[in-house]
Amino acid sequence: MSKSPKTSRPWPELILDLFYPPNCPGCGRDGYGLCGSCCQKLVPQSRHLGEGIDVFAVGEYARELRHALLQMKLNGYTYLAYALADLLLQALPKHLGEEFPVAVVPMPPSPRRWRQRGFHGPYLLAKALARRQKYFIYRPDILRLTRDLAEQKTLTRAGRFANVKGAYRATEANGLSILLVDDVLTTGASAREAALALYSAGALKVDVAVVASRR
Repeated sequence: MSKSPKTSRPWPELILDLFYPPNCPGCGRDGYGLCGSCCQKLVPQSRHLGEGIDVFAVGEYARELRHALLQMKLNGYTYLAYALADLLLQALPKHLGEEFPVAVVPMPPSPRRWRQRGFHGPYLLAKALARRQKYFIYRPDILRLTRDLAEQKTLTRAGRFANVKGAYRATEANGLSILLVDDVLTTGASAREAALALYSAGALKVDVAVVASRR
């Protein structure tokens, strides 16, 4: 990935920049989002989860992207969602959102995580991404989590798939092309189960966009 994103943000955040100038989360240099040098190191990735589910990632979950996501998720630097959404757009196939409408659907949060953080990274990413392409339409209402889940990171690979089995329900997806948005993909268990729920609700095609992919 060759260039640092140039993006517009809400004016209150721009005012805050005057007093608390942002730094690149990858290397600490002055500037908004990942700097050009850090963006040069990113290598877009793609994976196939089966059942017609393709995944597109900005890069590997390491170094620059890992630091950016941790700052957004753990330190509350939510302004980074705008820069990461620009990088996501660069990682997607060029035709998405240019020729026909695409519903941009965030992975829904668990109630426990929502209470802990007060915000949800995929919501921020999906909303920012939906503003960047002509035919992207932000649709957080289409997919929901039907129960609270155990922490995926504490489980084995098989345990992760079992944990999310039947945990997602989709509505109003009939005939839609959907871009499912999340921050990190590891085994792909959650994304795959959510995509299958969308297909069961009548979606024509489900692609997945994530900031980082972790094997």
